[in-house]
Amino acid sequence: MKILVISDIHANLPALQQLESYAKQADRILCLGDTVGYNAFPNECIDWLQDHDAECVKGNHDQAALDEKTEWFHDAAALAIGWTRKELTKKSRKFLQDLPLQIRMEHEGVNLLAVHGSPRDPLHEYVFPDDLVDVPDSVDILAVGHTHLPFIRKQTSENGRKNTSKKTGQKSAASTKPSQNAPASGKTITIFNPGSVGQPRDGDARASFAWLKLPEMKINLQRMKYPVEETARANQDAGLPDSLSERLFAGR
Repeated sequence: MKILVISDIHANLPALQQLESYAKQADRILCLGDTVGYNAFPNECIDWLQDHDAECVKGNHDQAALDEKTEWFHDAAALAIGWTRKELTKKSRKFLQDLPLQIRMEHEGVNLLAVHGSPRDPLHEYVFPDDLVDVPDSVDILAVGHTHLPFIRKQTSENGRKNTSKKTGQKSAASTKPSQNAPASGKTITIFNPGSVGQPRDGDARASFAWLKLPEMKINLQRMKYPVEETARANQDAGLPDSLSERLFAGR
């Protein structure tokens, strides 16, 4: 089974549309949250996901677009959420409301868990490449988003570090010891982040996504150029902060 894994679209339709040919090759499409926020195409991106029968989890921006709790957002992000709330159609709002916090998938004995943040805090906790993560014993592959940083790594009880704290992404004093739920010796888990389709933050402006092949557990990260200027122009027309468009050109 070939799964196209995407995350953090952030209402960037020109970037999402570049994946159309890949979507046609996929047996399933898995989206790891934050479909909306930052950019000017929230309804269109939701329509794309629904048209392609994508399986999606809820992200923190998706939730904020429903309840407008933006105290943890910087000013530009909060302004974009306020704009998004006004733009969402009734259909789009229902889509976001109905999103689950996690998706579990099993294929030929391989178990995958998909969340936006982390298993213990699906909306807010960041998982960075060297963090030791609380993962249920039954899980073989953990797919996460939220950081916008693509990576693939293996986790055992010896090679992780520690969990990040909620929302801020800073290491907390409470997380300096490995969790009791960290994998036991001999248990290896694959953890990956496909990166962000709509707002990369690793210095590469191209849309980022991943292919997951099951049951082989093969994961490939890929990048695709998209017309950034189209998104920037739409953002400007919508009156969104210039900084949100400027960062797209830099991949930051």
